[in-house]
Amino acid sequence: MGHEIAAQLAQPYLTEDCQQQLTALLDDESLASASTWADRMRSDPSNFWQKEAGPYHYVTVPKGHAYEEVGPTPPGRCSQCTLGMAWIAGEIKL
Repeated sequence: MGHEIAAQLAQPYLTEDCQQQLTALLDDESLASASTWADRMRSDPSNFWQKEAGPYHYVTVPKGHAYEEVGPTPPGRCSQCTLGMAWIAGEIKL
């Protein structure tokens, strides 16, 4: 529920370009619904979702960088993920 609320709060701050990109990516799915996709995938029995995907959940990748440059968040530290999904998808106008 927290991801859905964050997505609903972030949506009005998306740039027009970002909103258009999200619409193209998500079709008729809302950003709030899409924001819980990774959580829903945790029940997938594949090795990736059960053994590898966990660290990706708590990573903030700064604009202009790739995950490979940043790496996983150190254990015990939470990233700034409140607006993460919208930010990763594109620019947020604040």
